[in-house]
Amino acid sequence: MTRRSWGVLLSGLCALAVGLATGGALYYLASFLLFGVWLGGLLSALLALLTLKVKPVTRTVRAARGESVSLRVRVGAVSPLPVAQIRVLAASLMAEPQRGDMTVDPPWLGEKEYRYVMRCPHRGLGEVAFDGASVTDIFRLFTFTRSLKGAHTTLKILPRDRQRPPLTLEPGDTGVESRARATEDAASPADVRTWQDGDSLKKVHWKLSMRRREVVVRTYEESMRSDTLVLLDAAPPARDGSAGLYCQDALCEAALSAAKAQLLIDHPVRMPVSGKAPFELSGQGAWDYPRFVEKVGFMPFDGEYSFEQVVAVEMRRLLRTGAVILVTTRLSAQLAEAALRMRRTRIWVSYLWISESETEDDVALLARMRLEGVQAERIDPWEDAA
Repeated sequence: MTRRSWGVLLSGLCALAVGLATGGALYYLASFLLFGVWLGGLLSALLALLTLKVKPVTRTVRAARGESVSLRVRVGAVSPLPVAQIRVLAASLMAEPQRGDMTVDPPWLGEKEYRYVMRCPHRGLGEVAFDGASVTDIFRLFTFTRSLKGAHTTLKILPRDRQRPPLTLEPGDTGVESRARATEDAASPADVRTWQDGDSLKKVHWKLSMRRREVVVRTYEESMRSDTLVLLDAAPPARDGSAGLYCQDALCEAALSAAKAQLLIDHPVRMPVSGKAPFELSGQGAWDYPRFVEKVGFMPFDGEYSFEQVVAVEMRRLLRTGAVILVTTRLSAQLAEAALRMRRTRIWVSYLWISESETEDDVALLARMRLEGVQAERIDPWEDAA
């Protein structure tokens, strides 16, 4: 009950009391009118609330982060008494603000379709739940609220499509020969030829050379092009709330833009993600990029291992790797040293650090990596916040 409702009720009681005391018919009429208004408002609000139906017409929405989505909803109430307004309440963890409402005026004894517009600043997989409604009678004496069940729409919000220059790997950019990252596959000998200046002694076919009395060397089939390893930090960012969500958005978009840049120039890409449900993506060209978007765009950041541990494990599998791209919200001396060790083995290394600020120590670490050939870059997650 509102203050106005209490005022009408008390006024009716006062008019009735005066009528009983004086016997005046006018006071009786006034009290009955006030009680009728009060009772009519109560019945209209209750009937509309109990018969209210909210049915989403749009079941699934797919959009890019930062876009506004329009959801179609049918609202109706089977009540013969008019009401002032009906408010449908909506909630979504992917919207800002997370709770909203729309005011509707459905037709008498029927349904009408409305559109609920909301902004989606964060990527991910979620839903909009129309989980409540409130009804106000025509005299604005009563406002009743009830919860709704089963009225929801699925949201699939993809990361923004970013542009990033690729790391161009030349045939010789596959690491030192001692680590077997050559352009020839030593496990697949093809033929032999005479010795040429610059050939490695490891390729000499000694038995055949003794038989022919000239130095001959083995030739090998050309191996597949070295791949690009994209390491995405799947651990929860150190920031909470909205700042943490923006960091997750920036992590996904940086990793996807780096993978897309390599795939567009037909460089193989491998992206292992160490979350609670670990997975690994691999692609050979641009046609594989949609799989990366579908998997990474909706992934939860629930990794249980630190990024330092993930990098240490992946460093053992770099024999066929020509470039490594690290995408993380963390910057430490241990991670910087790991990036430098990889660069010293002639692997191209890019360090994409997601952070809204930097300290003097951070600036020194970034400068040290850049000095030794690591492409270190800080990305501000708030730079173009949706």
